[in-house]
Amino acid sequence: MTTVVNPVQKLQEHGREILGIIQDTVAFQVHLPRTECQQHLSTFLDQHRFIVVTGTAGIGKSALAKNALQLLSEDTPVFAFRAEEFACRHIDEALSRIGIHESLRDLSARFPLHARKWLFIDSLERLLEAESFDAFLMFLQRVKDDPSWHVLRTCRSYAVEQARDIFFRV
Repeated sequence: MTTVVNPVQKLQEHGREILGIIQDTVAFQVHLPRTECQQHLSTFLDQHRFIVVTGTAGIGKSALAKNALQLLSEDTPVFAFRAEEFACRHIDEALSRIGIHESLRDLSARFPLHARKWLFIDSLERLLEAESFDAFLMFLQRVKDDPSWHVLRTCRSYAVEQARDIFFRV
């Protein structure tokens, strides 16, 4: 007997795996409070649809984003990806690689009563090195067209200008 996995559950599971990899402790023991940064980011999450957390390597961009997303309401769907997962020519290919065989539009339609859905894209600078990032551009365009989607991205400081020129114009 074959078990059918709901694509939303698959996306949520994938997101938990991505967020689970992100360390928010030092030496796996000490949690560094980033209270002021966390408050600023939480304010931005409430006020903006597209947010980029920037900084140098290892400063804690991903950990800050992870912690902020964990503070969102239990009713707010959060989906997480590594940027390089979009290093392909079509959004359907990117979703298929993680076992999702449904379009983004169809996935979005599964949440008609959710005023907000969050996407977390980690390490945007890695996508700049890819041969193709068409899938990511398609993804951003579709998300932009649906005001219920909100996007939180991390990007290293050295790449933020290039990423802005390429990815933020959508």
